[in-house]
Amino acid sequence: MVNTIDQWVEESTRYSGEEEPSMLDQVFTKKPEPPPSIQYFSPMGRSDHVTLVLEIQEEDGTRYREDYKKERLNYARADSEKLRESFADIERRNIINRRALHEKYEIFLHKNNEGVKKYAPIYRVRKNIHTWYNAICTEAKKVKEKAWKKLKKAEK
Repeated sequence: MVNTIDQWVEESTRYSGEEEPSMLDQVFTKKPEPPPSIQYFSPMGRSDHVTLVLEIQEEDGTRYREDYKKERLNYARADSEKLRESFADIERRNIINRRALHEKYEIFLHKNNEGVKKYAPIYRVRKNIHTWYNAICTEAKKVKEKAWKKLKKAEK
């Protein structure tokens, strides 16, 4: 895998009052790509940023937005101790001394994916619950309801 930084945007993307217009500096990609077709649209609402629409090639044709809706890794229930142990098994000295940087990255990425696949359970997303409504939202709702009940009880 080659991480690249490309300068595709050629026009100013931000116009803020009296200030000098500025341009989006770089677009990070995972591999070198030919410049995509870029459409520039006027800012939305009160924003001073130009809206950019880029058409970028997909690597393998898989639509990832649809994939994650069916099942996900539940990192909250992952066995962190076993995950730490799997990372401790990496022979760091051998990796650091003998490999190029991108090879080190590939090894660590492979080890990370292997550990997560092993120790983070998969759960299916239920259709009747919104995907944004997670454990943090549930806890916040409980706290709010408890405070509301306490306030109502104090008023009586």
